[in-house]
Amino acid sequence: ILAELYGVQEANVLYEAALSFAIILYARPFSNNEQSEKSKARAKIDEYEVFACLPYESYKLHRKLLNLRNKALAHAEWDLHPTRVNKAGEIETTPFVLVNRISREQLAAFIDLVDKLKSICRQYQGGLLAYTQAFEL
Repeated sequence: ILAELYGVQEANVLYEAALSFAIILYARPFSNNEQSEKSKARAKIDEYEVFACLPYESYKLHRKLLNLRNKALAHAEWDLHPTRVNKAGEIETTPFVLVNRISREQLAAFIDLVDKLKSICRQYQGGLLAYTQAFEL
């Protein structure tokens, strides 16, 4: 999804929708999720463990993405979605726009961050698989 955004004009509803979706998908493994008793997966990835081997700039972008997901995309907090009642008694709101919050440079950094995280997860998964096979878990 992210790489495709380079071919889409920023001030476009498809750009906003795709970027919103990408941020929501990105944030999911770092969010508190319910975990069934039968699940073998972790309920949440430890971001401090993952970001220990990445530059601080990557962590800052990560926190920005999670903040956007939590305060603007998954939940509509007032400071990002101000709502008021006008003199006619009608509810008005200011639409939230991602294009003003994620620059092209940050989009490139987001793509790079996702690639790095996929690599880290593969390495972790490979190490965990070797560990479980060694101890026949």
